[in-house]
Amino acid sequence: MLVVREGWKGAMSPEDFEYHAGSTALREPALTMARLVLVEGVSVAEAARRHNRGRSTAQAAAARVLRARREYRQIPPDWLTITVTLPEEAAARVVEIEQQALRESGIRR
Repeated sequence: MLVVREGWKGAMSPEDFEYHAGSTALREPALTMARLVLVEGVSVAEAARRHNRGRSTAQAAAARVLRARREYRQIPPDWLTITVTLPEEAAARVVEIEQQALRESGIRR
């Protein structure tokens, strides 16, 4: 299960969103709600309110686009995608850990 956290501004670039949303069956207003949450960082509740829908509808729309991105990248369902703020040296170590895990899982060589 994917969890869409409140205020995920920048979780996806507009281009990344368009590419992955295009591989889903989502239609309006679900697409706009997902874009508001994932690209613009609007809360799930606010995106739902703007379109007279329930929070679960906005949550599901954003989760579907995130799931499409995970499937495209072949990320195992039990792995997490996180955003962290670290000093450059620490960030480089985290990237090394990710690359090693991807190699060990067979996703990347």
